[in-house]
Amino acid sequence: MAVLLFMIPVDVKKGVFAMDWKTGVRGVPWDIVLLMGGGFALATGFKATGLDVWLAG
Repeated sequence: MAVLLFMIPVDVKKGVFAMDWKTGVRGVPWDIVLLMGGGFALATGFKATGLDVWLAG
């Protein structure tokens, strides 16, 4: 949903959109984004190798 703000034109002639990249990334907690991404990557690796079943015993 928030991605749409980058695509909604405010002034087509000047190329101004409802949100620009600097405004969009200013409030993003990057540490949490990276932590979540790392957790998802580990979970996918565990599941692909069968380590999740082995650890669950």
